[in-house]
Amino acid sequence: MLEVIQRLSKNNELENILKENNISMQEVYYDINESEKGILTSVVTKYEVKRFIKEYLNELFSLMNVQADISYDYINEALVVYIEADNNALIIGHDGQTMKALEHMVRQTLRKYGHFNIKLNIDVAGYKERKEDNLRKEIKKIASEVLNSKVSVKLDPMNSYERRIVHSIISDYGKLVSHSDGEEPERFVRIMYKED
Repeated sequence: MLEVIQRLSKNNELENILKENNISMQEVYYDINESEKGILTSVVTKYEVKRFIKEYLNELFSLMNVQADISYDYINEALVVYIEADNNALIIGHDGQTMKALEHMVRQTLRKYGHFNIKLNIDVAGYKERKEDNLRKEIKKIASEVLNSKVSVKLDPMNSYERRIVHSIISDYGKLVSHSDGEEPERFVRIMYKED
């Protein structure tokens, strides 16, 4: 269970909760909701979130008969959970689908305790990092082809995170533009040559 400090009052109690528990703003996630009954202030420490995630994942892995080491890092304000297991392939799944589902389950479970703004990424055995590196290389190759041929390219559908990577890379090319089209989950990026 996630240990959340909650207080309902007429005022925002965030500062009081932090002071009473001797914790700083950088050490917590918080949520403040106003209702007819008053203002509900909810606070959870980052340490507690990491402890909860580790316990949650270990219980799940136990059911899967998987042993795993779990570590954490913060990258661009996102909590990145690194997993190394004795059966990484089982946790990653086909095209990373099991890993994505696992990430979704952890996010939804955390939301059950409050609407904390927790940016969470789960990476198993560096899978996401390798996939992102491959995507970057592929997009740079495609960008070069579009620059040479001046013919637009429609990419395969991808998630919003991957589309942001594409847009970021293409923004470095003065003669190229990128545009997202379509509806989820079939949303894709088109890379086009920009005439002077």
